Amino acid sequence: MGVSKRLVKGVKLYYLKFSQYGATSNELDKTYLPEAMTELTLLSPRQQSLKPLVQAALQNELRLFEAGLRRAQARLHELETRYGFSTAEFVRRYENDELGETLELAEWIGENRLFERLQEKAQTLREVQFAD
Repeated sequence: MGVSKRLVKGVKLYYLKFSQYGATSNELDKTYLPEAMTELTLLSPRQQSLKPLVQAALQNELRLFEAGLRRAQARLHELETRYGFSTAEFVRRYENDELGETLELAEWIGENRLFERLQEKAQTLREVQFAD
């Protein structure tokens, strides 16, 4: 595995390169290695470790995202029940202009987009790993 780095606006990006025919045993320890990883370094004038504080803040943020996901999912379920088809089917019909324009349908598409963004943000936080 080769690792190369470059500096992009103050953020180091690490590019992991794997051979075409598989990874070494050390590389198999991780089930998922993204193509690029972002490294963040925090500096503080205080002697106490920032790690527990940052971990708690990220966990709290994740809880907020998950609460938002539950609310959005409940709203999507309400709309699916009212209209008798899934959100995926609604999006397909909406994008093909098969549905009229109503405030509730606009809210449905907005709720779905919010749900997708919250999923992405929550997943990003779930994937954060702290280096020792």
